[in-house]
Amino acid sequence: MGSTRARTGKPGIQTRPPPYGPPRQPSTLLKDPEEILPAIRRAAANGKPSIVNVEVDNESLSPFIAPYAEMVKGDK
Repeated sequence: MGSTRARTGKPGIQTRPPPYGPPRQPSTLLKDPEEILPAIRRAAANGKPSIVNVEVDNESLSPFIAPYAEMVKGDK
């Protein structure tokens, strides 16, 4: 068995990088619609699983979602 003294300076203690990789970039909440497409392109170019954090307006709903929102609102 080899000595670990050369790597850490202390006998018997090994240092290794965390198993989950380097630290992640802090999350940025996208609020401007113009920022969404560039963020998706950066995420796709990254080549790793990514999340694009987008703030949505819960007051203005699409015609497709509005009936569901009214149905759920009636349950409360």
